[in-house]
Amino acid sequence: MPVNSRAQVQQSLSCNQQLIDEILDRLERDSGSGKANIRAERRFQLRLKNCLVSIKQPGASSPVVYVVPTQNISVNGFAFLYQGYVHKGSRCTAHLSASSGMRQDVAGEVVHCQYLESMVHLVGVRFQESADLGSMASLLEPVRVAVYTEDESLVEQVSGALRNGGLVIAEAASVKDLEARLAEAEFDAVVTTAFDMDDETIQLIRARGFNRPLIALGPVSDFEHSVFGLVIEDPEQPEMAELVTKFILGGCT
Repeated sequence: MPVNSRAQVQQSLSCNQQLIDEILDRLERDSGSGKANIRAERRFQLRLKNCLVSIKQPGASSPVVYVVPTQNISVNGFAFLYQGYVHKGSRCTAHLSASSGMRQDVAGEVVHCQYLESMVHLVGVRFQESADLGSMASLLEPVRVAVYTEDESLVEQVSGALRNGGLVIAEAASVKDLEARLAEAEFDAVVTTAFDMDDETIQLIRARGFNRPLIALGPVSDFEHSVFGLVIEDPEQPEMAELVTKFILGGCT
């Protein structure tokens, strides 16, 4: 559903920017941090003041294009503010501007519409296909990963390379350390080795609610390939940070 150049574009909100900012600030404070790891993917804060969204409510003959302020985005959906009610199941398309100036049109469906205040609602959309967040990387918070291995030299090497690539890193030298890190903050993945991340450790962190991908350093067996979302066989390759970022933001393997 690309934007029709002749379509009338409407503002979704009539309230002032101060109220919008206050609402978004409150939503961000209420979202929590460590608890968010239970979601399958991270929701990145995304405050675009003028994002275009085409919405076709049930029974409408054609979609209407609105300018909306956005709250957050993940590869599978996003949320925005709207002054009024959008019915669950409404078809919509997010017209997302990339860092390069290019635009991607991502179709989706409204899955919830929550009343906030002053007729303002928070509208949640689930995308039909994964969005390419990699093209929007400069608009998003940095990717955050926990690096876990008992090999101290490997921790230092990998953490340094990922930090140099713009990622936010937390290091863990034991299972206890890893548990503590995952409880403290939200992470997009755990970077580890097949030796360190055995079945018992996997079951432990999954039982604690961490549902994000595991990324393996070094070679893995055919069976282990099904456990790890991404395998980096050579931890010394200079593209490691780029590989991890693309995997998290765009689902590339």
